[in-house]
Amino acid sequence: MQAELAELEGLKSAFEEWRTQRRLTHEGVPQELLEKARRAVETYGLSRVFEATKLDRDRLRGKPNRRRAPV
Repeated sequence: MQAELAELEGLKSAFEEWRTQRRLTHEGVPQELLEKARRAVETYGLSRVFEATKLDRDRLRGKPNRRRAPV
């Protein structure tokens, strides 16, 4: 339980740091960070990872972003 909380806190901190460091608000999430969040979903569930990362649930599931038109 303690390790679980520590891992989710670490993920939350990583996303908070990324948000404060990015230059543009529409800058994409680094692939490494996104993959880390998706792996956490497999372990801790979508709800808990969403709360920690504040990422769109579809992005956490690996679904394409519905807001953007296909290229």
